[in-house]
Amino acid sequence: MIRKNFKKQIILSLLFSVILNFPQTTLAKVILFQNDDFSTLDSDGLIIDNNDSVLSNGNITIQFGKTLGKIFQWDGTNNRFNLSDTLHIANNLLVNAKAIFGSSSLPSTVMDVVGDFALRKADITISTPTNPTNINDLNIGSASFVRILGATNPFNLTGINGGVDGKKVYLYNTTAQNMTITDNDTNSISANRIVTQTGASNSTTGEGDAVFIYDAGQSKWLNVITKS
Repeated sequence: MIRKNFKKQIILSLLFSVILNFPQTTLAKVILFQNDDFSTLDSDGLIIDNNDSVLSNGNITIQFGKTLGKIFQWDGTNNRFNLSDTLHIANNLLVNAKAIFGSSSLPSTVMDVVGDFALRKADITISTPTNPTNINDLNIGSASFVRILGATNPFNLTGINGGVDGKKVYLYNTTAQNMTITDNDTNSISANRIVTQTGASNSTTGEGDAVFIYDAGQSKWLNVITKS
């Protein structure tokens, strides 16, 4: 068994050497080790185009499946990577550069959107048994567009949970009950409180909306717009 694996390693090593150094003008496509088991191989990586034949312009393409035909490609002409289908990222995406959405042009700002964009709604049902009811430390999760449902009495919004620097929240009171946004209200914890910037409360008359942005400098939400 050991001898067999050793022979396999020698064969694969030779084949890699041929593939990586063979002129790409002659070798257009290579099928690598279909259905082979690499569990016995110890390698730190794979270099494609080791002889730099497409260094200045040209493409290096990895294709997944003959019939499927999905590709991951280095586009040497435009100096970028191309992906032929949807990319699903199951964890955080860190982008240390400018990004543009909806265009192949270079971005003008850190985030550049060509076209429309959407904030998915989150419906939050509140209970208001008293007139008024304090809604303290409202938990909106990761939402930025929040619809308030269920109020049967007027209510005071004293704070919003989950503030991070620059986060913007659009809050829509869908009910017929008045919503009052109280200034620096101690019913919510300090980091969740709202600053109305006037020292007084802001209110909607029944249905209405408000816009907030979180200021990490103050550790408070700024109520920038309130209207019925």
